[in-house]
Amino acid sequence: MGTASDFEERMPTCLGYANKVSDTISALATSRLTRPRKALTLIGMEEIGTRVGKNAEQMVEEAVDPMLEYDERFIAAVEEGRSSARRGELLEHDEVVERIDQLLL
Repeated sequence: MGTASDFEERMPTCLGYANKVSDTISALATSRLTRPRKALTLIGMEEIGTRVGKNAEQMVEEAVDPMLEYDERFIAAVEEGRSSARRGELLEHDEVVERIDQLLL
């Protein structure tokens, strides 16, 4: 068990972290991100960002950009498939299975 002096030495770090959590939650309360879990996620991103030399905004961009690019490709593929279906260009079930097998091999 630690001594009172151990606690006093760690107190500024604990208070600093508590203040950071409190400040982040307060900032998020004025935005759409109001849940404490999201505040802790933001703190985690800031801490990881600090370790790798990036700010939270850069971390978010690097996480979100690939997701948005994927969504754009997916939506375009769905629209292309719908257009093909409207033109009557459909595949038989066996052809679909064969194409999937080729993708997976």
